[in-house]
Amino acid sequence: FDRWWRDARRSEPDRMTLRPADYVRPGAGRIRFEDYPDVWVVGGLRLALAYRYAPLTEEDGVTVAVPLAALPRLADDELSWHIPGYRSELVAALVRQLPKEARRLLGPVPEAVAEFLAARGPGEGDLHDVLASWVIARTGAALPTRLWDRPEDLPAHLRPRFAVVDGRGRELAHSRDLGALRQRLREPLRAAIAGAASSYEHPPETAWRFGTIPDRVEVTVAGQELAAYPGLVTEGAAVAVRVFARRAERDAAAGPATRTLLLLGTNPPTARATRSLPQDAKLALAHVPHASLAAFLEDCAGAAVDQLLEAAGGPVRSEPEWAALLETVRHGLADATTRAVTRAALAVSFHRLAVTRLDRLAEAPTMVLPVADMRAQLRRLVGPGFVTRTGTARLIDVVRYLRAVGARIDKLREDPRRDRERMQRVQALEAALTVAGGGAGFTGDAGVDAVWWMLEELRVGLWAQSLGTAGPVSEARVRRAIDRLGRS
Repeated sequence: FDRWWRDARRSEPDRMTLRPADYVRPGAGRIRFEDYPDVWVVGGLRLALAYRYAPLTEEDGVTVAVPLAALPRLADDELSWHIPGYRSELVAALVRQLPKEARRLLGPVPEAVAEFLAARGPGEGDLHDVLASWVIARTGAALPTRLWDRPEDLPAHLRPRFAVVDGRGRELAHSRDLGALRQRLREPLRAAIAGAASSYEHPPETAWRFGTIPDRVEVTVAGQELAAYPGLVTEGAAVAVRVFARRAERDAAAGPATRTLLLLGTNPPTARATRSLPQDAKLALAHVPHASLAAFLEDCAGAAVDQLLEAAGGPVRSEPEWAALLETVRHGLADATTRAVTRAALAVSFHRLAVTRLDRLAEAPTMVLPVADMRAQLRRLVGPGFVTRTGTARLIDVVRYLRAVGARIDKLREDPRRDRERMQRVQALEAALTVAGGGAGFTGDAGVDAVWWMLEELRVGLWAQSLGTAGPVSEARVRRAIDRLGRS
């Protein structure tokens, strides 16, 4: 070979040079190297890309290097469109997952993909949403709400792989699920931002000594300019100011922290509230689900403070605002505490009645499944911390849900087959909500909890229509709400 090449290169110096035409399949279309960039510019960020052809492995496709500090700034909508080189193949894969009628109306996939990409592109929103609206406008076909909710069904290379790196370029974690990455690295990110914004933090206090807390500050972390959000957070039996990477996280912590500080600055009259209870409600207090009666009353006080805080406009950020809020809460606390204790005691009373009746039913072998279902429902509704979690206003609804359990027990022996059919329908919705909401039962996430409350209303509609529901409710409405959670 060496002898041949020594002679051949004199007359044909490029004889051994490969050109794109030599390794690109004929008919594959034009390959543009700019469609496979080394850097992906997303939302003002320059993200380094690495490519690997390794089918059936975790690293197949393109890997996006994301600095830890840039994680909050990533534009999910723009990333959903992938890099230009994979975009047509990605859209084609999504089109092939459409219902049969929609695919038929669109015509040949390659032509439909070309038409879509000529009309729409990044910057118009999430690819799934943009493509769905285009398909509906183009065909008039109805699309299912849970369309494209299983990204793992796509080939790996059609989903970018994100590798989060620290300031030294060391990989901290990787995943094709950006939401999972954010959740996994929430604490390291918060610590990195807090380190850069330590001057805005304040150690735990039992009274307001924070001055004015800014709504937003700009910090530099590993060369990245980031927005950070100082806010109140409960730490033990006190409250501190910490810096958060995301406004939503800061706002979620502010409510419970403000409640803690208000309870430290007031003296809820829980003992007086119990003295005003009717005798049957006082007897019910012997069966509170908390570790002690004192814990139950503290729970009621928290709910009372939350109600007053919401009515006053929510958490505050300055000392004058705090002084006004504290005075407002002190003024209304006696009535609010009495209201919370009275309603919570009523809920405990109906809960105790339902538990006693279920204990008797459990002796019958045919009642095992419905009894287990109702016991699970009771645990969701009434347990340690249920008064603050539920809120004073909704406690009346909880009483109605508990009465609906009683109505179901009344009808159970009359038609156990009908009860089982209804139960299976509700349990199917609960299973779907558990997946979409990230856990069984109330999670503290307002959007997820709202759907669990919808399920309670649905149970009333199925088993105790005479009690009435708080609004229109149906299995279809609940399913749509779960679908929206799954897409969020």
